[in-house]
Amino acid sequence: MLNNLPEKWIRTSLGEIVIAQKGKKPNKLYDEHSDGCFPYILIKEMEGEPIRKYTKDPKVPISNEQDILIVWDGSIGKTTSGIKGAIGSTITALTPIYVETKYLECFLRFSKPYIEQTSRGSSIQHINPDYFWPLKVPLAPLNEQRRIVAKLEKLLAKVDKCKERLEKIPVLLKRFRQSVLIAACSGALTSDWRKKHTNVESAKELINKIQHEREKKYKKECENAKTEGRRKPKRIDLSIEVETNTIDFDLPEKWLLVNLNSICIDIVDCPHSTPKWVNKGKICLRTTNFKPNQLDWSVLKYVSDKTYEIRVSRLKPSLGDILYSREGGILGVACILNRDVDICLGQRMMLIRPSKYIANFYITYLLNSPVILKHVYSLIGGSASPHVNVGDIKKYPIPLPPFEEQKEIVLRVEALFKVVEKMEARYQKANVHVEKLTQSILAKAFRGELVPQDPSDPPGSEILKQIKAEREKQQAELKSQKNPRRKAKHKSKKKT
Repeated sequence: MLNNLPEKWIRTSLGEIVIAQKGKKPNKLYDEHSDGCFPYILIKEMEGEPIRKYTKDPKVPISNEQDILIVWDGSIGKTTSGIKGAIGSTITALTPIYVETKYLECFLRFSKPYIEQTSRGSSIQHINPDYFWPLKVPLAPLNEQRRIVAKLEKLLAKVDKCKERLEKIPVLLKRFRQSVLIAACSGALTSDWRKKHTNVESAKELINKIQHEREKKYKKECENAKTEGRRKPKRIDLSIEVETNTIDFDLPEKWLLVNLNSICIDIVDCPHSTPKWVNKGKICLRTTNFKPNQLDWSVLKYVSDKTYEIRVSRLKPSLGDILYSREGGILGVACILNRDVDICLGQRMMLIRPSKYIANFYITYLLNSPVILKHVYSLIGGSASPHVNVGDIKKYPIPLPPFEEQKEIVLRVEALFKVVEKMEARYQKANVHVEKLTQSILAKAFRGELVPQDPSDPPGSEILKQIKAEREKQQAELKSQKNPRRKAKHKSKKKT
């Protein structure tokens, strides 16, 4: 991994320069600290979160501030130091012997990709001891280790500040997207357009056309039912009224507040069952394929032709339909079916087919906007398993612009979102660059290129002799007592 070390440096295995203690799960935990208690350290506490539990269990190893804590199971390779406490079963404490704690911690941070690549376990990762303990550590003279640590702390602090700034970008871009959608659905985005286009058909006239379209479709369905000897379909609801209005802005002239049902030809709920999956067949989209405004086709699941026919019996999805998630972790996400392929729907979603007089992307943007999400939250409250009823969805308040303005809104939103996408791509590149910068700095440090060597420093070979002697001494202590630190503490109490 690192070759051609400077003079006086040596290369030794990790297992030769540390004493390791694997954590354990305590028999009992306490909510508050009391005499004899130690803070209980898990991954969250390693990451800087407040102490949640305490323990007195003498079987649980205790780490000191000089120890390096490393996650052994799960999110492997995460490291920290400077924490004193009882360590949980997913953590291992490494006590460096005649090696600066921060020096070795930085080396383990540098080695994290290798530790992950050589891990074992299928569902949960575990550090592989066969690769971890033989890991070759480039060991500088002790004084040089301290100089390297001082330099690294300055450089990595600057990198961390860059990361902090970068982490704000996704939040800002998300807020920008939301503000664009609010402006789009309130009419603010096209206020200049309306001044130049005063003769467009109003939303009220648009609703009249849609109602005529829906009535025509209903009459045809009634004729088909009569011909086929079926029951006459339920009378359509042509009401445009909104039962619960959460819209907190005034609509522009020629706009109209209507309900979702009044501008759609069909709104159909999906089957309430998990389909039987097959290796090949018809695509069945799941909520995991849903992203705001678009579908993710990267991971697909399939059903048989028979299952497909059952699941599209009420309405077969077609190009341009809106798919909407009405429950679960991604409640309230709408996207366009943008491929002309045979698909059916999984659970927890709906199929919305707007009128031909409605711009489907306008409705999709509206459903994903804070305007409608605010309404959704008013319906679900603090439910542990949030979902929205089909009837409530049909009554969603829809700020409806004239058809021509809908199309203009879509064009403007798309243009602004493209700008956001470019900024996101730049952010991703910058993020990768910063990550590489960290590894580059660490690599330079452990090649001996970060600080100059001092001819007066004792060679690393001398340290190795001291390490060997001290390690044998500490290992002997560990064998004779389960927890030397705790035992020493108990002895001191006994003497008093």
